[in-house]
Amino acid sequence: MFNRLFDDPPPALRDMTAGVRGQSDVPPDQAATIIAAAHNRPVKYSPGDWPHFDQGFAKYEGLVGSARPHLFPRCARRMERAWQHRLLVNGLVAPTWAIDSATAAALGWAISWLSPAQVLAPATGFFTPAFGLAAWLARIPLRPLSTHPQTWSERVARWLLDDLCLSAKLWGRMAAFMSTRRYYLLYGEAVSPMALAIRRAEESC
Repeated sequence: MFNRLFDDPPPALRDMTAGVRGQSDVPPDQAATIIAAAHNRPVKYSPGDWPHFDQGFAKYEGLVGSARPHLFPRCARRMERAWQHRLLVNGLVAPTWAIDSATAAALGWAISWLSPAQVLAPATGFFTPAFGLAAWLARIPLRPLSTHPQTWSERVARWLLDDLCLSAKLWGRMAAFMSTRRYYLLYGEAVSPMALAIRRAEESC
């Protein structure tokens, strides 16, 4: 689809993250507020329908939800359901006249971390876990046996917040590139959470 829609390829994640190592744009006090707010967010999906997604996962999914309005304050209002459905059935392709670059970045980010179904599907009462987050969690380093589980959980939460912020920046760059080329292609893999986790694991070695 990238080849069909764009004459030149969009920026690669490797190029966009070059030189970004161990940096956090979130001050400690603001990070603590966002992470604390995650504990109060209810889980939408039914744990009985998804038995492999435990309370630990639910806490991290809450963090995705609590970070979202901080990262995209201009895009807090949900779009019309008919437009969301149209974007879903059109293969996540939207013409640039239909939405602005900031909205496209917010949508791409949400699709990356949650899933097209969570972000765009009509309300049916059936909810899925955040599959992009699941891919991220599957690729972060394993907890060292010498690290207490609570300490590790706090470390992972901060890693996650930093990568949520980084991916928001990268989606901003991706959307800016697409905004001059007639179409937005909002595939979550364009700024892959799994790739960010692999990069983090490599840096931790």
